Amino acid sequence: LYVLTGDFVHQGITYIEPAAKLFKPILEPRRDLLGVIGVLGNHDYYADGPAMARALEAMGVRMLINHRVFLDSVSRALAPIPRTKQCLCIAGVDDFLEGHADPPGSAEYGYSPIS
Repeated sequence: LYVLTGDFVHQGITYIEPAAKLFKPILEPRRDLLGVIGVLGNHDYYADGPAMARALEAMGVRMLINHRVFLDSVSRALAPIPRTKQCLCIAGVDDFLEGHADPPGSAEYGYSPIS
């Protein structure tokens, strides 16, 4: 499982697409890959946070912006709802200052991408 923790770009939109493409090697389908999840950092918002999130989603990153997923210990799959009692909850909260942090939102079931 790869967890991408934000600040992919700094100022301006010039490097949004190139930054997202840097993750291509870890996004290649592999038998041992559980998934790639991410959140944005404040520097991503200095450029264009929603555009950065869309670029990463287009590459295959599951963005957890005020949402959560569950990693099932039996099937080793990421799911929006717990499938068994043996799972790990992974929550992503948006940036506190530049985004819209909603910790209760990350505790709700489900996932909705940035539009």
